[in-house]
Amino acid sequence: MWWWRHFRCIPNYCRYNYKHCNKQFWKFIRKLGDVKLRVFKVPFDIKREEKIFGGYLSLRQVIYIMLGASSLSLLATPLPIILKVLFIFLIAIFFLLCAFLKVKEQYFDKFFFYAIKYLFRKKNFVYERCSKW
Repeated sequence: MWWWRHFRCIPNYCRYNYKHCNKQFWKFIRKLGDVKLRVFKVPFDIKREEKIFGGYLSLRQVIYIMLGASSLSLLATPLPIILKVLFIFLIAIFFLLCAFLKVKEQYFDKFFFYAIKYLFRKKNFVYERCSKW
């Protein structure tokens, strides 16, 4: 630990003079308080993403656009050109939806993830016998 060299012992574990340790420990802590910390801007609206790229796109949107553009690497595969175009089109559309579409105040990527999670999770069906009238 980098701070260990500034004082020989910590008050709780000291076998020597406790007063000496306490003085040295608190002197070090006061010195730490004089350090200037960096200041970061906190976004005002936590519900919306911060637009980093040109003021128009957030980091999440740029990542999805890059993933959609990387679907062009399918052009290097030995498939027929019609299949290549079809796959590229489907993948690009999916990533564009993930980047820009909102469904009920929720982005499409989260909505899609929750839908897949719902389809594959174990469901409990409770059987209750109807009572006779």
